[in-house]
Amino acid sequence: MLSTIRTSSDFLFSLSMLSSRLPFQARFILASFTAVSLILTSGCQSIHDKKEVTVEILHTNDMHSHFAGSKNGSACITENDCEGGYGRVAEYVKEVKERNPNAIFLDAGDQFQGSLLYVNYHSPLVGKITDKMRYDFATFGNHEFDEGCKALSDYAKKADFPFLVANLKPSPGCPLSMNSISPFTVIDGPDAKIGIIGLANPDVVNQSKACKDTKFVDHVEAVKDSVKALQARKVNIIIVLSHLGLPFDEELARNVSGVDLIVGGHTHDYIGPGSPLGPYPIVEKSPSGKPALIVTTSGEAKFLGHLEVSFNKEGIPTSWNGEPVRLGKAGGSSEITKIINHAAEPVIKRNSRTLCTKGG
Repeated sequence: MLSTIRTSSDFLFSLSMLSSRLPFQARFILASFTAVSLILTSGCQSIHDKKEVTVEILHTNDMHSHFAGSKNGSACITENDCEGGYGRVAEYVKEVKERNPNAIFLDAGDQFQGSLLYVNYHSPLVGKITDKMRYDFATFGNHEFDEGCKALSDYAKKADFPFLVANLKPSPGCPLSMNSISPFTVIDGPDAKIGIIGLANPDVVNQSKACKDTKFVDHVEAVKDSVKALQARKVNIIIVLSHLGLPFDEELARNVSGVDLIVGGHTHDYIGPGSPLGPYPIVEKSPSGKPALIVTTSGEAKFLGHLEVSFNKEGIPTSWNGEPVRLGKAGGSSEITKIINHAAEPVIKRNSRTLCTKGG
């Protein structure tokens, strides 16, 4: 009976929708009937007979250089009395990866721009701090182009993690043409493969400092081509890492078969408890009838997305659980705190100088 049910996309979609609305404990019980997990070295788990693969995803987007967190809606210079921040993200990710080294940590773009520390130090400081974050893969946000393609090229070359962009096709005159930027990657294990496709925002051509040789192709066609290439390599679990914005991600999920999960950014949308946009994750129905999940966080290092998805042997999501994690008090990583304080000291001194009038 179970094998018959799993061949029905409509039933599977309904079951997945039910699972997403249940409390965590109830979802866990439901998932236990449909998934038995064995850890793989590939960031996934074995699929044998009726057993399933569970993928654990951590994700950020639109961090906007809120290195030290924020207070009253503004980016902090130091972590004192602030919330969120890169150190707190790094601490959470470290704890998860100690428990599950195969968890995948993704960033959907816009690390640049948004704080006084960024204004003073630009991409080199972003690079110093993000290299302490243990990202596995990232894509470019539109603000990554604010310093021009040469600066972005240098940042990407020095980064401790690879960038994925399927719709970026720089001409030879663009500095990014000299970078090794892949459209997608494959996390390859003995029993399951996970493909991750990157999508940057083409609006940078008109809204940022992208050079004239920065060229983009249609993002839908880029994803379709990448999905086809991944499926030819027997990859049936596919994630899109997108900086297009939630409306485009929803449209992509509804119109492109083969995509299981979209990790998005750009529009700074919060989805999760209390959100009018929907639960975490948002669930769309792909043209093939199977569920396509969408996650994103509001950005500015206030939340860290944390999602677990179980897949059957056909690579169809069957159950999931998770939520945006509110990060709380800033801090958590002594390495990142040290970098922040070193950068903040001269900025604080310059901004604390007072001008006295005569007699005052």
